[in-house]
Amino acid sequence: MSIIKLENARKSYGELEVLHGANLSVDDGEFCVFVGPSGCGKSTLLRMIAGLEEISDGNISIDGSVVNDVDPAERGVAMVFQSYALYPHMSVEQNMGFGLRMTGVPKPDIVRRVHEAAEILQIEELLARRPAQLSGGQRQRVAIGRAIVRNPKVFLFDEPLSNLDAELRVQMRVEIAKLHERLGNTMIYVTHDQTEAMTLADKIVVMRAGRIEQVGRPIDLYSDPNNIFVAGFLGSPKMNMLSAQLVRRNGTLQAELAGDISMPLPEISEFSGNDQQITIGIRPEHMERQEGNATTMELPVDVVEELGGTRYVYARGPSGEQVIVEQRGQRDPETKTVTARFLTDDIRVFDADGNRLR
Repeated sequence: MSIIKLENARKSYGELEVLHGANLSVDDGEFCVFVGPSGCGKSTLLRMIAGLEEISDGNISIDGSVVNDVDPAERGVAMVFQSYALYPHMSVEQNMGFGLRMTGVPKPDIVRRVHEAAEILQIEELLARRPAQLSGGQRQRVAIGRAIVRNPKVFLFDEPLSNLDAELRVQMRVEIAKLHERLGNTMIYVTHDQTEAMTLADKIVVMRAGRIEQVGRPIDLYSDPNNIFVAGFLGSPKMNMLSAQLVRRNGTLQAELAGDISMPLPEISEFSGNDQQITIGIRPEHMERQEGNATTMELPVDVVEELGGTRYVYARGPSGEQVIVEQRGQRDPETKTVTARFLTDDIRVFDADGNRLR
């Protein structure tokens, strides 16, 4: 069992508090991704779990035991860093086995565990090479192998793919997913790339300014965000946001936009009266519905991004906001306007403070 629990975990540097009471549970065998913009505290939280940063308040537990004062080497975790941190004068085999040698593991066991890890990562033919003779992806595999040989309860990844080019990132993302499927260990992975978070995670933890904004399955956070920050951070391109006023006309809840545009809204239990300022959110892929009784807006086009089978039309909304419409198939490249058509069920409603109205 490798269950990790954070209870009101805080971190301060002097008077500066950078983590404001994190509460989280990561289940045994789960792939949990911390995601958020730079400086939100995700790497600090990961390093606190690893024991590389002291916790200022609260508790961190692994398998039911509080590890606040336990040395990193005794926590049963292994960490893969953003930088490969390989010894240039050692071979791949020596790099992978170095930590085991330092802890007195017998040489036959080191050889066996290194070769088992190399087989898992498909780098057996690289064991005699030195880091300078490896590509970036191969070096990252070696760094992961160095963690595997320790046979940890928990793997911790701190933005391990950020030094790789785009194509190699995709390849290594798949490899890490396959590794988790094969090993079944609990894994916590830090990234600022929402695509990595969406594709890898069983559970996503969205962070902002030292606080956890929302926790859940990727599809749940994407389709049912708690606030504008989560709605805008997850998704590429991000969710369209339009300013409006909330009103009830003839028993129907509606959003009234600039230009005398009104649209029906899903029923909201938190409705507090007419003329409440709101923001409505609609995903770009929901802006060209052909079925049902859709709301229609004709919008002027600024830019079109052609991607082959898909293109993104950047248009201006009723109040001048940027609106992105995702279109499939070949279209007129000289379009000056775009018709946005979306359904009531596609709309997400947020109050003036950016919190979701349900």
